[in-house]
Amino acid sequence: MPLFRIYNYDKPGKGVSKDEPKKSAFANFFSILGGRLTRLIQLNLLFMIPFCVVFAFCLVLFFLPITRYDLIFVKGSVTYQFSLWNFYVVPLPFIFLSPFFAGLTYVTRNYTRREHAFIYMDSKEAIAKNWKQFLLNGIVTYILYVLLSFADIYYYASLNESWVYGIPFAICVIATLVLLFASYYVPIMMLMFDLKLGQIYKNALIFSILGLVPNLIITGVSAGLLFLAWKCLTYNILTLLLVLLFVVLFLFSFHSFLTNYCVYPIIEKYLIIPYYGEHKDEAESDFQFKYERRDEEEETSDEELPQCEYVYYNGRLIKREELQKREDSVFKDTH
Repeated sequence: MPLFRIYNYDKPGKGVSKDEPKKSAFANFFSILGGRLTRLIQLNLLFMIPFCVVFAFCLVLFFLPITRYDLIFVKGSVTYQFSLWNFYVVPLPFIFLSPFFAGLTYVTRNYTRREHAFIYMDSKEAIAKNWKQFLLNGIVTYILYVLLSFADIYYYASLNESWVYGIPFAICVIATLVLLFASYYVPIMMLMFDLKLGQIYKNALIFSILGLVPNLIITGVSAGLLFLAWKCLTYNILTLLLVLLFVVLFLFSFHSFLTNYCVYPIIEKYLIIPYYGEHKDEAESDFQFKYERRDEEEETSDEELPQCEYVYYNGRLIKREELQKREDSVFKDTH
């Protein structure tokens, strides 16, 4: 199977029979994954360009010949020591990788909905439109990483002194898991909804509980891959090369695809469908437009726009009054 091929998207496909039995979520996942495999590889290779640049900066910081400081906890008869530089300074450049997750998320979200996306152009456009919010989220994520990792290590080390420290340690572990679950929803909501970052975080925290089963699936698969990779890294040079090949060709696009496949139905159920259900009479075309991709460009006059407060434009829900202020506003999905 060739990695790069030229597709004719104007040529009609064989379609799907109306009598075809509905696939389970598990079977549908692998059906889409198999059909988009080469494109996910291309997407991952595209994402590896900024990743390698950022990773190179991390290596420079790691090997920088300066004085390093270690944090030492002496708890009872046990001493815990870790490098502040390696834990908190070396990963700092990854903040600048955050905007590129916009392109990765947009393309994989379309794939989970069985919609087409141009890997380079759509990624570039998604990054250009959302880089500020994604970068700010990267900064917030880094701050939370510093605070929670330090708290987890400190209270874990303190368990040797008294069992009482088990209470704050358990709270920190639960908070870490909740924020991890919430992080699955933040990128896709930043792309789809015209909300402030605080509102997105609030919704993400709610979804971290409502979508507990999908969250556990994502976390379990991710943890399993990390464990397998760690075992392979310590086995021999061949398995090390296989791990590196998987990272370069598939890791990031697969994780993004898995995450969006699991979380999008939750967002659709609790945010999208209820809103359009309430405005179905006055915004029926909006409802249809959200779930059915328009392949043909159709001009729509201002008079034809449904008079609801929010409209779906360029993959996001935004206020109608803001849309009408834009000189190039057209009520259609341009992707």
